[in-house]
Amino acid sequence: RKTPITAVSANWTVPTASAHQSGQAEYSAMWIGIGGGCIDPNCTVTDETLIQLGTEQDVNADGSTSYSAWWETIPAPSITTSVTIHPGDQIHAAITQSTVPETWNMTIQDLTDGQSFNGLTSLPLPYPSDYTTGEFIVETPVVTSTSGAGIGSMPDLSGAGFDLATIDGASAGFTPAEAIQLVGSSGGVEATPSAPDSDTDGFAVCTYSSSCSAPGS
Repeated sequence: RKTPITAVSANWTVPTASAHQSGQAEYSAMWIGIGGGCIDPNCTVTDETLIQLGTEQDVNADGSTSYSAWWETIPAPSITTSVTIHPGDQIHAAITQSTVPETWNMTIQDLTDGQSFNGLTSLPLPYPSDYTTGEFIVETPVVTSTSGAGIGSMPDLSGAGFDLATIDGASAGFTPAEAIQLVGSSGGVEATPSAPDSDTDGFAVCTYSSSCSAPGS
């Protein structure tokens, strides 16, 4: 894609999370971002900068669920916003470089109930980016505990997918070749993106499946 990329946005429905394996805590993150992509054709080297904004859908070990909205600039920890998130809520999220280079406007709106968060990642210092990739991701996040940090287990997600995605104000124009399947540490498939929808600005994501049907538009 043409670079530099200085703005991304997308809409999604907060997916419903349920336990894939009873008795264990499971975590999922759905987000848009700038940076963090592959630098070389074989993806052996990735960009170390990444600006992220999205929702989290988790299942606790007792089967209860929790949902939140957050933003993050790697390697700093994620920051939870004040927006209350429920499964089925319609979300609009946008990351845009401000008029001051390397400062970033972060906006997340819950279109279902009118809540919103608007922040500027300018403190304590501007955040640099290599501006090379726009990201639209469903994944298992890094989870920290008293025993250390590691990749969490993915819950079952119902209704995951992006729509109305833009890069630098234009339709994202997704292609099948850009899709990346999420494979767990044991080698099993944890999430598969579908082919792009008919207007190439969205796609579905299916957990624990090697195939996923594309949405209509």
